[in-house]
Amino acid sequence: MEQPDFVRLAGQVAELMSSMEGGWRSEQASGWAAAARLVRDDGLELVLILDGRSITARGAWPYGPHPRYGPPAPQITMVARSAEYVSGHIRRRLLARHEEVFAQWRRLAAAAEAEQRRRSAAAARIAAALAPVPAGHTRTETQDAQSTTTVSRLGPGVSVRATIGPSGDTAELSVTGLTGSAAAELCAHLARLTQAASTTGATG
Repeated sequence: MEQPDFVRLAGQVAELMSSMEGGWRSEQASGWAAAARLVRDDGLELVLILDGRSITARGAWPYGPHPRYGPPAPQITMVARSAEYVSGHIRRRLLARHEEVFAQWRRLAAAAEAEQRRRSAAAARIAAALAPVPAGHTRTETQDAQSTTTVSRLGPGVSVRATIGPSGDTAELSVTGLTGSAAAELCAHLARLTQAASTTGATG
């Protein structure tokens, strides 16, 4: 099957699926000439990939990398025949499976977003605690899938690096550039905090 025929076929598949349940459209997949996207109005997405005389239809997540720990995308392969043939295989063999996977991905993505908000809130609290430091205080924050790191530079040679864990409930703290006496005072304060936390946990 030639590329123009494949593009036309993808559009026809979307029209047929819309006639069955409504709300499908076809789009060219960016950066890949032999692929097309089928997008449903609720965000669910499939990718059609042409490989010689066969077509692979695969579930897709349109919002960036797949959510952590999510199930793999389901896929099927069929002969590159008519739009009726391809859409029929998608409806019978793929669509219900991908709807289930897509729902799981959405739940996982929502949970990951909530975790990220908690981590950002913890990083903001740490930054706020350092806010009274005089001019020269700068702060940067970076995010990845499982942690948030905030680095506050408090002056020449002094910085505080906090890495907040996945849930936002714990943090690793690194302080550099302190004088010996300042480091001793900080450790004494940490000891008091740890003791207070232990006492609260024991009485609670």
